Amino acid sequence: MKVGFFGGSFDPPHLGHKKIVDYCIKKIDKLLIIPNRDSVDKHKKNIATINQRFEMLNLMFKNKSVEISDFEIKSNKPNYTYNSIKFLEDLYKGDDLFMIIGKDQLENLYNWHQYEYIIKNINIICFNRNDIIKRKAKENYTIKSIKHLKFSYNYSSTKIREMLKNNIQFDVCPLDEKVLEYIIKNNIYIS
Repeated sequence: MKVGFFGGSFDPPHLGHKKIVDYCIKKIDKLLIIPNRDSVDKHKKNIATINQRFEMLNLMFKNKSVEISDFEIKSNKPNYTYNSIKFLEDLYKGDDLFMIIGKDQLENLYNWHQYEYIIKNINIICFNRNDIIKRKAKENYTIKSIKHLKFSYNYSSTKIREMLKNNIQFDVCPLDEKVLEYIIKNNIYIS
């Protein structure tokens, strides 16, 4: 069985995330979305609480054939991808694991905890967003299996938070309707 996992802060989850999930559920047998409690490699703190982010993900993917995993939320260990991989390897013994990431994360992979293990043992599906600036990797490394996909989406979670905070109108709303209603109702990201 092919098992994919898509991790991140999802602060907030947006239609770009949904577009990635829609693509991946056609290519793999099971897809897990794993929101992190705290990102170990980001210097910022999440704006929405983990419960709010978990709820927004559930609202957005309610009718999709995906599972929102609470592993990193409930884990007492740091939210390293390596720890999630070891958990998934135990849970899905003998299955092929596919990590879904963006190009910005791929270029930073050599900074991840136990990255050598990840690149030797995990298949990677990498979405290359058009606005990602290409950086030269500090190291050359061989990845077990990688599939690069072009990805066109003009909004990031950071940009969406800034626009909501500054009350800037979207040309096209980058949020699922239920997620936007939840954000407004709970006054998240809005000053």
